[in-house]
Amino acid sequence: RKKVDLYNQLQLLAEPQSLTICFTYKSDFEKENDKLNLEIRETLMKKGLSLVNYGYLKEKVAIRLVISNPDIEEKDLDEFFENFVQMGSVLENEKSIVQQVVQAEKCLIIE
Repeated sequence: RKKVDLYNQLQLLAEPQSLTICFTYKSDFEKENDKLNLEIRETLMKKGLSLVNYGYLKEKVAIRLVISNPDIEEKDLDEFFENFVQMGSVLENEKSIVQQVVQAEKCLIIE
């Protein structure tokens, strides 16, 4: 819980239960939150940075971090959350740029 609370971009979706933490990345594009969280998860997995599961909680995509390795260290968790937030920011910025281009194209068509 403490790690999630360190980032304004993350939201805890339920109180942690035993070994599981359910959270989400909060996008500026609220309608895209579920899609963005799945993209973050998929991108981190493809890059070999982390493998984390997901589920649905209150009809939202919930990233489900299960910490069951007794050898995990604080720095490992720090790295996971830093990578997750950083990737969310990168993907969110890409979406913003695409939306700006689409909006500019619409303006050109109207004129």
